[in-house]
Amino acid sequence: DHANLCRLKKIRCSFNPATMKNLFIERKKDELASYDYYIRMKQDLSVKDLYIYGAGKGAKDITKFLNGMRIDFKGYVVSDSHRENEFLDGHPVFELSEIDSLKEKDILFLIGIQNDHYRKDIIEELKKRNYKWLV
Repeated sequence: DHANLCRLKKIRCSFNPATMKNLFIERKKDELASYDYYIRMKQDLSVKDLYIYGAGKGAKDITKFLNGMRIDFKGYVVSDSHRENEFLDGHPVFELSEIDSLKEKDILFLIGIQNDHYRKDIIEELKKRNYKWLV
């Protein structure tokens, strides 16, 4: 066993098989919880028409997250008259007023705005229009 091996090699061992087993079990529980969270998140996000609000670094971070989870999104949304490009990373860029015509759909905005003040303004605007959103 491990203790005899340590004695034979005359090395100091602090290895405790019971502790290692518990650590292994806890790690597996964490992995399963993470996987369960991943599956729930993917299911929640996949049932809605997803848009990323913003077109800067925060939006690109969300894009990486969604791509990593293999979740599709419809495109990016910016405030009216703030569109600088028609496409970003292969996805269309919409103005918020263009999305209003789709209100009968189940739309969810993922807020990719890093500036706190601007993000609060965007959230207030989305609330007024009865949209669902996540930060």
